[in-house]
Amino acid sequence: LKGTDTIAGSTLQMNRGLQILIEEAGVPVDTAINACTLNPARCLGVDDRKGKICAGYDADLVVLDRDYNVIQTYCRGIEFREKRFMF
Repeated sequence: LKGTDTIAGSTLQMNRGLQILIEEAGVPVDTAINACTLNPARCLGVDDRKGKICAGYDADLVVLDRDYNVIQTYCRGIEFREKRFMF
């Protein structure tokens, strides 16, 4: 939220947001992926270790199938077996 340290949220899952950006809005794939990864990391001030696949970064990864369903999740390079996490 502008003027605060708070980020506005949504119930939309990020994989579905990515799907909408690419398939409905026609956003180029690399731009859409940055909108879901690097840009939020920059907003949070953690882009020195999160938001891209790069040596020295945390290796937080999500693998999607062709329908944008989550099929694998990694946190700091360690695979999590559960498909969904409820917070």
